[in-house]
Amino acid sequence: MTTTSNPVTIANGTAGAAGGSVINVAQLVSQLVQATQAPQQNIINKRTTEVTTQISAVGQLKSALSTFQSALSALDTQSSFNAQIARAATRPLSPRLSPQAPRSARIA
Repeated sequence: MTTTSNPVTIANGTAGAAGGSVINVAQLVSQLVQATQAPQQNIINKRTTEVTTQISAVGQLKSALSTFQSALSALDTQSSFNAQIARAATRPLSPRLSPQAPRSARIA
């Protein structure tokens, strides 16, 4: 069964037959539907972008935590923890405070 879709036209009186104004209802309905859907689609697109960004951030956090967990695995026993040595990047650490430190904080 073959179905053909002819646009429905509305003419005012005999103007349609005489070449007057004709309204293409199918096109009008299509344009109205598009005008109604556009703002809703924009909201959906924006929310999709936000959720995708959040999922990406969670993935990055998971990766960073995995790296941190791997770094901590070297400290999983007391003996391996005690074997670690703290070092300063530029100079040795000293327990002395500067003379400008408050009297209560100075080491005797």
